[in-house]
Amino acid sequence: MRLLLLLFSLFICTGLFSQDTTDASRLRMMSYMKYSDQVKCDSQAGSTLEMRVCLNLEFQKADSILNATFVLKLIPLSDSLQTVLKQEQASWVLERRNTSKEESRGFSGNMLGIMYLQSMIEITRKRIEALKES
Repeated sequence: MRLLLLLFSLFICTGLFSQDTTDASRLRMMSYMKYSDQVKCDSQAGSTLEMRVCLNLEFQKADSILNATFVLKLIPLSDSLQTVLKQEQASWVLERRNTSKEESRGFSGNMLGIMYLQSMIEITRKRIEALKES
């Protein structure tokens, strides 16, 4: 029952406390994602388009985990500390985007998207660990 209450609270609070999900929303709407139900991401083989779809799905999952971790970190904090963490997270989201753009510079086509997504995933995973450790 306590777990159910906690999950329900998280669901209700996510909209109030969640981090900026602009990147996840934007990437989810990419035109190539219309093929996501046709791609098998558990295979090593595949085209660059399939790799891009799979990396996008992997980013969506990582960003979802980040959002849940962020919400759990916010809940016990005072209002003033929540404000500080939200501002820090907003800056981090912009930095993630800018770093990923920089790391994918010089690539084009699907390789541009692959490098960008790989960077977004790596940076997001590091942020999840940093939030868990702090």
